[in-house]
Amino acid sequence: MIFFSVHEAISREPEGHFADRIEDYQSEGMSEADAVDRAILQMGDPLLIGKELHHTHKPRVEWSLLGMITGLIGLGLLTLSSLLDSQALAAPQFQRQILFLVLGAVVLVGLLFTDYRRLLPYCRHLYAATLLLMLCSLFMGNKVNGSIIYLDVGFIGIDLLSLSPFLLLLSVAGLFSQWKWEGWKTFATALALFLVPLLIYISVARLFSGLLFVAGFGALMFSLQMKPKHVWAFVSVIVALLLGGVGLLLAKPYSINRLLAFLDPYKDPLGAGYQTVQSMEAIRSAGWWGHGFGAQLAELPVTESDFVFAYLVYSFGWIVGGAVLLIGIVLLYRIQRAMGQVKDRFGSLLIRGLMAVFFVPFFWSILMALGIVPIFSVSLPFISYGGTQFVLQMAVFGIILSVYRRKDITVLAASR
Repeated sequence: MIFFSVHEAISREPEGHFADRIEDYQSEGMSEADAVDRAILQMGDPLLIGKELHHTHKPRVEWSLLGMITGLIGLGLLTLSSLLDSQALAAPQFQRQILFLVLGAVVLVGLLFTDYRRLLPYCRHLYAATLLLMLCSLFMGNKVNGSIIYLDVGFIGIDLLSLSPFLLLLSVAGLFSQWKWEGWKTFATALALFLVPLLIYISVARLFSGLLFVAGFGALMFSLQMKPKHVWAFVSVIVALLLGGVGLLLAKPYSINRLLAFLDPYKDPLGAGYQTVQSMEAIRSAGWWGHGFGAQLAELPVTESDFVFAYLVYSFGWIVGGAVLLIGIVLLYRIQRAMGQVKDRFGSLLIRGLMAVFFVPFFWSILMALGIVPIFSVSLPFISYGGTQFVLQMAVFGIILSVYRRKDITVLAASR
């Protein structure tokens, strides 16, 4: 069996012309057989027609998305250059980021021109492999500050638990697109796909990775045409898990104090509320134009990653910080609009799941710096320092752009 990707307009246009000509010839008194033969002769060279139609209807790249991504990457390099000048970032770190920028660009372009539908037959295997890698991280990973973070693969360490929401949502989107949502059996299977990774995240205290997975999985579930009783059952499971999480936090007063410090950071400004207070004060002192390139902000830790937005505003002002927020909002709007044009169920589900992987960290990082949400170890996409996460973010947009590029293409099958 051979599969052909055909633009919908290309498949419709010749059919319409062909039918019109047959009808015209029959109205002139020809028999149906003679009209068909005459119409075939009039159509001309099929190869030439195919080339002309392809040129007219060839897949398009969403350049506005690429432009906004480039803008965010440029602001990120500017911010990291400022941190380098202030000696808060080492030269080898900056060079490493440039290398990952090149690698990320290769990944984005490669995924853009790869048919995302090729992944569909392997979604079950991808889900199983991701779970296996998560378990390997659980039992074999290296610990940093008491948490299991990196799994050594050759000469590098990879934070597989941070990558796992992306891989899991890719596979779940493919599985959901092939299922018929009828009865409790399908719902129970989906619930198992949800609970097993979540228990792993909870067991290693990777709360933000778990949050990303819950947000993406929820987006997939609620985009399906589920029965109301299944919707309520899924919501009930999430509520029960949240209550269980609160119970675990209550058993560790220090953890819950850190998590809720954003509610009143000035209550303990030198303890649990320290990072929030320093971030808010840095942003408040920036003014419209900031303190300039290379400004030092020694009071605030991890300015290259978790609190890069606070440093960006501190150095370049509220104008640049507002521009980052505006780009994020417009980017979200453009992707939502593009998603409405995607007819393929798998492609639509992919975009929904991957939007959570990108936009939850994007807006959370900004709101965290403003003291509005709890502090987690989360980077601002395309701006924070970090190689693995940067390549992941480029991969997310490579797939989204691949889906959009093929939004009008249908797949035809033919026997060889």
